[in-house]
Amino acid sequence: MKSIAELVSIALLSGLLASCASEQRTTVNSDRIVTNPIDLNYRFQPNEESRREAADPVLEYFKGYYYMFASKSGGYWRSEDLAKWEYIPCTTIPTMEDYAPTILVYGDTLYFTASSGNTRIYKNAHPEKDTWEEVDTKFEYPQHDPAFFKDDDGRVYLYWGCSDVEPIMGVEVDPKDGFRAIGEPKALIHHNCDKYGWEVPDKNNEEPRQGWNEGPCVLKHNGRYYLQYAAPGTQYRIYGDGNYVGDNPLGPFEYVEDNPFSFKPGGFIGGAGHGHTFKDKY
Repeated sequence: MKSIAELVSIALLSGLLASCASEQRTTVNSDRIVTNPIDLNYRFQPNEESRREAADPVLEYFKGYYYMFASKSGGYWRSEDLAKWEYIPCTTIPTMEDYAPTILVYGDTLYFTASSGNTRIYKNAHPEKDTWEEVDTKFEYPQHDPAFFKDDDGRVYLYWGCSDVEPIMGVEVDPKDGFRAIGEPKALIHHNCDKYGWEVPDKNNEEPRQGWNEGPCVLKHNGRYYLQYAAPGTQYRIYGDGNYVGDNPLGPFEYVEDNPFSFKPGGFIGGAGHGHTFKDKY
């Protein structure tokens, strides 16, 4: 089995080869040029240092389109190819302005929730239209930085965590019964800055305290479950993502020794942290 680092290397190499091949063509389709940051109608925070909004992005493929949500964006986007994006303003989700959204494809419906002390979940079978409806939610645990995961057998899990003290948590939920928790939430990832230097805060990973473990996300690959998390804090340029891996959606999980799998050590642009790994239509 290839490690996450190997898979990323393969993906980067594939992109490089594709780029070299495209340079040999006599014509270039300008519609296929993708910028970084992505060309979206971003909001900005004008106070203090001006910041680009749309943090904590989450993306899923649903009914022929990629749907992308991000914090403080007043709506969401959809795309057929990850290059051109259509913005959909949203007024039917009262929690749209909350941080750290997450979405779940379940049956013929897309579900949405965001970081909140009181979990409110919304659904829409046709998210190309702003016609979301609130679910009669039975999930009773306060959570921040939530993340849905649906396993191959159809069972659904909810993960959360955004703290320099509390661990990353997870529990199975029942979407057919208002996302009621099945069993008690389990602590999955604890803070280990004494072992893993990239989790240590400060611009050079030098402050002697725990960083913030946050933004969990789960991806299944070759029968194993990769629990992604961000550290040591969104305010640092050294923000990055690590993985734990296990044989069950709720662990136990073991640390992947070549962490972090994405990391940005300094520079002008904010670090590559709290996000969402997803499977595309291929």
